[in-house]
Amino acid sequence: MAPVRIDLEGGAQLRLLVPEDAPLVFETVDRERERLRPWLPWVDSSIGPADTRAFIEATIATEGREFAFGIWLEDRFAGAIGLHTDPKHRSAMIGFWIDAEHEGQGLVTRASEALTEIAFRDFSMHRVWLSADPHNRRSCAVAERLGFEREGVHRQDTLVDGRFRDTVIYAILEQDWPGSR
Repeated sequence: MAPVRIDLEGGAQLRLLVPEDAPLVFETVDRERERLRPWLPWVDSSIGPADTRAFIEATIATEGREFAFGIWLEDRFAGAIGLHTDPKHRSAMIGFWIDAEHEGQGLVTRASEALTEIAFRDFSMHRVWLSADPHNRRSCAVAERLGFEREGVHRQDTLVDGRFRDTVIYAILEQDWPGSR
């Protein structure tokens, strides 16, 4: 089981999202919808707090395979990050988003680093990966800062605003993670 709360440097925290967080999370997604849409196709399927609540409840229902954390800075909600594990293949995927006000402060990098460490240390994962639109330089930079290798591109695999977009895949293996040595 993942920790309920993870303290990060600089007064930031990760906290497991609970259904009661749904209105705040939805409000942030709704406010950031236009900015997030090019990178996260799911934003248009989140049309109300009930959708966000259903997502949080579905994550909780996976019984320890998926975790959705809020990213908080000094008790202000800033974004979210998820860890999705595949125990059979010992692989985990990280996905994240951050609001514009908190972008560029290193929160996503620190949050991704913490969840990668947990994936290897607590869940015995062999591989942690993330995907991003190749034009989303900030997301790609998170992976690169943490030592993830660019493995390849899934060509035109995501439909966004009526256009097919590529997805770049980054991954790191347990043996290459500094915390595993």
